[in-house]
Amino acid sequence: MNRQVRRVVPWILGAAISVLLVLWWSWGSPAQARLGALGEPDGLPPGPMGTGSLHSVPLPGGGMSDGDHCGAKGFHFFPVPPGAHAAAAAALSGRRVPGPQLVLLSYGGGNGLPGKTGPYRHQWTFSISFGLGPGTSRALSLAQPIGAQGVAVEIEGPHGLVAGAHGLPVSLHGATTGPDHRLAVRSGDEVTADLPLPLAAVCPGIDAGQVEKGLSGPIDAHNTVIGQPPYRLFVSISDPSIGALRAAVHAPVAGDALTGDNLD
Repeated sequence: MNRQVRRVVPWILGAAISVLLVLWWSWGSPAQARLGALGEPDGLPPGPMGTGSLHSVPLPGGGMSDGDHCGAKGFHFFPVPPGAHAAAAAALSGRRVPGPQLVLLSYGGGNGLPGKTGPYRHQWTFSISFGLGPGTSRALSLAQPIGAQGVAVEIEGPHGLVAGAHGLPVSLHGATTGPDHRLAVRSGDEVTADLPLPLAAVCPGIDAGQVEKGLSGPIDAHNTVIGQPPYRLFVSISDPSIGALRAAVHAPVAGDALTGDNLD
């Protein structure tokens, strides 16, 4: 009996190791295994796939990706202050909310080279436009180019972060420069900003076209929005002057981060 056991045990161990190697090869690293669960096929034709990395890397045109947080839930480069969404929703509904505001104006993806296919599809860029206002008669003063650390963007789906970057370059419209060489956002000014989120900021293996469609809420037969979008888009800036202005006007939201999102 002992001789038979000694003959069988190596064979069992060898088979077990072979199975583990196959599973490891199929699943990859823990981060890749987690990322593989992010996609949710819905019968749509495949869109441009994310070319990002599972590490934070420099982006073409400026900024850094948040690739090392792919798949993480609740990650924000600038932590979202409590009550920020409620205050933004109140402002959008027409109620007066004291304190600075950041409101998304438009967002959507497209190919940077219309009509091109194949390798040129990686020119796809997600464009975002947002507006800024002080929410008070006092001016909001921001470090240039916008905020102390630039703009941060995160897109989170049902299974975690699918795209993100920080320090993104922006094009500002309507802002003036004060005597202290800082940006001055005054009441009544139409201050807007445009920025691109390149495909390299989208986590690898993620269908960017599907994510873009998921940023809109479901609608019924009457074209009425009947729920929140499955993917959430956050756009944020941070500057000590934001927190100082909030405190001065007794705003319902505290902190230095100013965030807008796509929730209805």
